[in-house]
Amino acid sequence: MYVNEGAVVESCISQALVSNGYRIHFYSKPNSSLKMDFVISYKGHLTALETRSGKTKISRSLLMLTSGDYKVERGIKIADGPVGVDGHGILHLPLFAPCFFDIPRIETAPSRTPRK
Repeated sequence: MYVNEGAVVESCISQALVSNGYRIHFYSKPNSSLKMDFVISYKGHLTALETRSGKTKISRSLLMLTSGDYKVERGIKIADGPVGVDGHGILHLPLFAPCFFDIPRIETAPSRTPRK
């Protein structure tokens, strides 16, 4: 029986992020192979978050978004591997890590009280 592990992992990560209050976005560049599983605001920074379930751990899109002309400030790779920061500044975290991400602060304008 075939199971698309990547889709299962992305679904679990998505559920963990949404459950913790994150607004998740997907990015795909037209006419290109550049895509990103999740783009979130993490600790006040625009963050590209890539999930990897298989043996291929290379993420060209994550490297392009964090080191190119894009305004992505941070990169996080969620995979079955060791915790650390690589030479490109990408934070590597285990598959269960998004369950423990800090709950984002929602910046809202103060409510206006009607004048009497």
